Amino acid sequence: MANNPLELIKIKKDKILENEKDTSLLYEELGRCVSEIAKIKNFSYCDELLTSFSLANEEYIKLKTKQKKYLNIEKNLDSLEKELRNVSKKIRENESNLKQVLLKIGAASYEAYASHTLSSNIMSLLSVKFKEKQNKINYLELKYKESKSKLFKALIQKILNFKRANLLETFYEAALLLESQSNIETIPMIDKEKVLNKYTEIKHTQSELLYSFKIFKGEIDNLKKDDVDDSKTKLEELKRLVIQAEDSATNAAILLGSDLYEILPDGITSNDIGVTAIELIDQITLHKRTIEKHNNDIKLLTNELKIEEIKSQIYMNKSSIKRLKLQINVCNGEIETIESSIGEKKFLIDSLVLEGVYSEER
Repeated sequence: MANNPLELIKIKKDKILENEKDTSLLYEELGRCVSEIAKIKNFSYCDELLTSFSLANEEYIKLKTKQKKYLNIEKNLDSLEKELRNVSKKIRENESNLKQVLLKIGAASYEAYASHTLSSNIMSLLSVKFKEKQNKINYLELKYKESKSKLFKALIQKILNFKRANLLETFYEAALLLESQSNIETIPMIDKEKVLNKYTEIKHTQSELLYSFKIFKGEIDNLKKDDVDDSKTKLEELKRLVIQAEDSATNAAILLGSDLYEILPDGITSNDIGVTAIELIDQITLHKRTIEKHNNDIKLLTNELKIEEIKSQIYMNKSSIKRLKLQINVCNGEIETIESSIGEKKFLIDSLVLEGVYSEER
């Protein structure tokens, strides 16, 4: 525990600051508490301050509500855009799966077309896609069979491989054509039921994903209609305004509570301002008494320091007097010596004068 008066004064000052801070919070609570009471009861104290606090608090609530709205919009927008990205990714994956199935269907339709096992209507429909390519492949296959040169055969084989590889896009286009005419089920193929079930499943998933995409996109567009294109900038500005409004409301509540504490009569009861307000007044009184006690303690400690300082000055003064007295004694001794010397010199002068007079008489 500190015994040094300076350290004790510092501790007391720190405690005063803590109590003053707590008192400000209690003033604020009292102001807000009585403001609520004044809404439902006749209240004849601090009308102007009550109005000032109400206006400041309303402005704060209005800005805070607006801030929450923008924060929710921002949050919802981020969430919806994330969902939209996920759906878009799934759509791309689903489209890739669908393309694989359609390639199988297109390849099967090509084989059926080449073997003439399709109905005349389907043959006619697919001939637009397959006839020219099939004729080229048939021509190359014939040349391959007729050729006797290994080198020429190898060249034709490369060309055939290239043509057949390029058929993939043709298969896909043919499947899309069959799909547009609802003729996919007419194509004979291996594991037909399995392929068609997979096709139906993927198409159903695609439909659901596209619907979800439409919903999310619509919600995002609706949110963006609420003037949130520059929401981040507005949120920063709102944050600044909310802090200012909150400070204004807090200061108004503190000022109201402080005046109420001083103005409210001693006889006021909980029936007039509520139990909570009475408890707050009691706590404020306790804090103010604590602050007063610390101030008195500081005054006493400060006086102790001043007394010690004065005592030190008295001691120094006494020391100076003692030193001066010693100097005076020394000086007095010197004075006596000088005075004695002066006496001797005067006697010598008198002696010399008498000696001169005697010589003249003779």
